[in-house]
Amino acid sequence: MTNPFACIANGTDRHFTHRGINCMTQLGPFSINGYIELPENHPWLDYPDTLEVHPDIEVHGGITYEADLVIGFDTSHFGDGHHPGAERACLTGDSLNILGHAPHIWTWEEVEAETRKLADQAKDTHTMTQPTRQEIITAYEALETLTDTCIHSSEQAEELQELVLRALPPKPQPTMAEEEWDDDKHYLAEAEHVSWGKMVMIYHDRFGSIRCAV
Repeated sequence: MTNPFACIANGTDRHFTHRGINCMTQLGPFSINGYIELPENHPWLDYPDTLEVHPDIEVHGGITYEADLVIGFDTSHFGDGHHPGAERACLTGDSLNILGHAPHIWTWEEVEAETRKLADQAKDTHTMTQPTRQEIITAYEALETLTDTCIHSSEQAEELQELVLRALPPKPQPTMAEEEWDDDKHYLAEAEHVSWGKMVMIYHDRFGSIRCAV
């Protein structure tokens, strides 16, 4: 079995598994760090920005390491002290002078617990049921119906509609099969293709194939 942490393990690494998630803690230059391996196709991997600013991940100091499927955090932030066993630890008392109180030095047990907490979040996010394409379309249709019914009878209806729209995934583009023939235009209404962009259906040939124009 391939070790997902092989490229960063430094000889102080300690490995364990939590709820099927591979985990590792190890001593870094200043403090103990924690890492997990995300499952393939995990939703966090699609986040468009660095995971350090992901709104749904709660771990000490945020995510400070990302490489392939491995993400991690460190315990060398404001208020943290250097671990006495770390290679570059500063134990002169300077931190005490800056903070006005003794900094917290994370133990192996505490970092392991925080790593397990991160693994819990990763596992729970990965196993959440994702809505199907049809369920998303149905949700948008239901929202439109409710809006038509309530928008004039409630001052809060428009505000509630905005909240629901922000929570819903993007509305799927119609497929060619879902479009209806337009007698005026003599072709099916436009549809979006993932690779070719906007297209219109011209006709079906005698073999049943769809002929399209980009």
